[in-house]
Amino acid sequence: MNVAFRVAFRRLFAARLLGTVSLRFAYPFLPTIADGLGTDLATIGVGVAGGEIAGLLAPLIGRRLDRIGRRRGMTDGLVVSAAGCVGVALAPHVAVFGVALFFVAIGRYLFDVSFGAWIGDEVPFERRGRALGLGELTWSGAFLLGVPVAGLLASVTTWRVPYALSAVILLASIPVVRATLETKVAGAKNTKPAAGHARPTWLHAAVFALSLGAALFFVTEGAFFETDLGMSDRTISAVVILLGVGEVIGSLLSAFLADRVGKRVAVMAGIVVLVPAALGFSLAGSLDAVGIAAALAVGLGFELAFVSALPLVVEVDESHRAAAMGLAVAGLTGARTLAAVVGTRLFAEHGIDAVVLVSVPALVVAFGVVLLRVREPAQ
Repeated sequence: MNVAFRVAFRRLFAARLLGTVSLRFAYPFLPTIADGLGTDLATIGVGVAGGEIAGLLAPLIGRRLDRIGRRRGMTDGLVVSAAGCVGVALAPHVAVFGVALFFVAIGRYLFDVSFGAWIGDEVPFERRGRALGLGELTWSGAFLLGVPVAGLLASVTTWRVPYALSAVILLASIPVVRATLETKVAGAKNTKPAAGHARPTWLHAAVFALSLGAALFFVTEGAFFETDLGMSDRTISAVVILLGVGEVIGSLLSAFLADRVGKRVAVMAGIVVLVPAALGFSLAGSLDAVGIAAALAVGLGFELAFVSALPLVVEVDESHRAAAMGLAVAGLTGARTLAAVVGTRLFAEHGIDAVVLVSVPALVVAFGVVLLRVREPAQ
């Protein structure tokens, strides 16, 4: 990787890291947000699902990004996310909250899909696992660094303040991104779109099943910590730091293993970690250590599996990398949307054991699809 790429990568990495906090903040603090809006956990889950629906438009977003280019896609994403954050900060009702989250998510997908496609344009497949693995540290890093800080800020003010601050940060990132991508990075490939568009593959199906199995815990772990383990918001903020460590380790494992052992093998290894981690929630009872360890392992396993799949995703169709990435994001978001509705209701009515009973089969399906249907491109 040349010097120009490394400089550009660092700047875009920082912009994505700061912006991702706005999308990740809600999950650990759903009970607090529900209380602030005068509603219950199941209802706020529907509101979050309204935001997640944005990801179902990711295939259309990807097709557009293949036409308008990576720089325009990232800057448009920052503007749309900032507008959404302002809407969340001012939301008087759960319906407005859901609509505003929809725009936050649309903006993040504009930026994130452009970012992933940009790496696909710039980095050869045999080294792409490392680049995308390091790039995805923005997702886990936001959970490790940004969300706990936002949680502490919310504990001394209100849950609305982190969203208002995120809007300011997103707008301030626009000139940085524009300047970074103003000129073409040396060695970049031609990204002129070809006719047609990317189509779903077995790999996209595996991404959906994998994401569903993990997301069922992501949307309920905050409530699990509060109701089953009796944690306060301040304690949950501290635990979130530990969970972020698990995700960072998963991304780093992907960055340093996927190119060595193969992206497909790394995906399956992540799922192997996820299944016993999911079962750990049922075994936790009221034991804080077991519950936290299970949540940490879920984050680690998912990051290892999902991030290792991304180099394969952007190689599905070299002429439409953003569209192929958009299909994967749609699978991820569709899974999170389903989990936000089903997972919160299952937990509210039947507890964490019911969540486990739905999650584990989804993860087994993901493993089977990768094992039997997904192949690594020949070099």
